[in-house]
Amino acid sequence: MIARAAAGLALAGLVLAGCADKVSGHAELGSATAPAGPSSGNSTTPGNPTTPGNSGETSPGAPSSTGSTSAPRAHLACPRVVDVAAHLAYNCVSNAMTPSISSLWPFKVERPVDTHWTMDEGSGPVAGGGGPAAAAENMVARMVGVSYGTPLPKTKTVQDVDVTVGSVRGHLIQTLITLDPGYVKAQHLRVKQERLWLVIVPVAAGKLSGWYVSIPDVAKSLWPLVPNLIKGLQVV
Repeated sequence: MIARAAAGLALAGLVLAGCADKVSGHAELGSATAPAGPSSGNSTTPGNPTTPGNSGETSPGAPSSTGSTSAPRAHLACPRVVDVAAHLAYNCVSNAMTPSISSLWPFKVERPVDTHWTMDEGSGPVAGGGGPAAAAENMVARMVGVSYGTPLPKTKTVQDVDVTVGSVRGHLIQTLITLDPGYVKAQHLRVKQERLWLVIVPVAAGKLSGWYVSIPDVAKSLWPLVPNLIKGLQVV
């Protein structure tokens, strides 16, 4: 998503923790770190950007099992995140990703992949009546609206299916996002498309949480890793 240098976005409702977050390496409104491309406004510059497809990648496998019934400890860093606030644990698509901020997600990690662009992964509690499918649809729309520049990109839904996370039924939407050519030219981007995977899952009675990963075409060697990431997603 945009490395979010976008300006002053006020996001309504979906995420319960009001953090300003950057979406899949995109320029999100409300941050100003990168020159012309959105840059999650994060004062923490993601360290050690790695060329897509090299040693920074991780092979997301089955989650390690602790076998413990005690409350999980938070671990907000790669290679495996335990987001206690969201009641979710998951692997990072790349070990080179570092924590950042987002206007949509309370927790996010990112890795620079272009001059004004990052690939992102994150999680957080979300609000949304109507269950996981409706909440997923709403969240995708919000992310597209703030993380991919203007004019708004074109989108194509690749998957829109229920998924099982542990013992609960959640919902997955995978979206192919094509940036506006004028925006690409103005921002001097190599990125032209991005894939966004978003899973919403019930984590307690009346409570939903979400996880997402967004990977642009310049790092498309990582796209095949995402199904295993989703399989490794846990409610904690």
